[in-house]
Amino acid sequence: MKKLTEFQLAQSLDQTNLNPFLTYDEYVLFFEESRNLNFSSVAILPIYTQLAAKILNGSHTIVDAAISYPLGCVPAILKAKEVEHAVKFGAGEIDYVVNIAAIKSGSYKKVFDEAQMIISAANGKPVKAIIEMWNLSEEEVRATCEELIAAHVTYIKSSTAYKGYKNMREGTIDDALLLKKVVHNRAKVKIAGGIRDIDQVVKLLDLGVDRIGTSSGVRILDGFRRFYQNN
Repeated sequence: MKKLTEFQLAQSLDQTNLNPFLTYDEYVLFFEESRNLNFSSVAILPIYTQLAAKILNGSHTIVDAAISYPLGCVPAILKAKEVEHAVKFGAGEIDYVVNIAAIKSGSYKKVFDEAQMIISAANGKPVKAIIEMWNLSEEEVRATCEELIAAHVTYIKSSTAYKGYKNMREGTIDDALLLKKVVHNRAKVKIAGGIRDIDQVVKLLDLGVDRIGTSSGVRILDGFRRFYQNN
């Protein structure tokens, strides 16, 4: 692993909290902690965008709104409206769930058209397209990536990491290798799903993964301080 500072490591992590059952005060504490630890972003439900933007203003941590989470099963025009709202109230990045049904049906033009609508609505903010690799064949991953790259998304992301799917598995090194191979520097790569410790993060960063989505950012930074910082 190339030598990383704690700040550089934190800036590779999208600290995620998509729990709809937390209280307002609990989210305030989450945003304050994330700001103090310099995570690249907080990936959050859109209803907390304005609150997060206020707390994170002037920090190194961006508001990353999760659009159409977790299923992605609303019309593209409604996703775009959700993006417009999030950007208006302070989102600096957008994570959106692609139309998985279109992928499984082979309707890749819908994937392209949706991505273009999302990008337009994001008004220059980085857009990450989430494709749920665990539910796709390699052929589907390749075809989907080509449409998303053609639409000029900023990142392609491996998974929502939503635990409500019966068959959802954790993100893997193989996911990262496949995405890096298919994307081939034409977009950035984000891996998410079960990334909980510093060793996993180091392996992914060494492969050239650009961003990692995790709800375990604090634990990962703790691991870095214990095992990597002075080595």
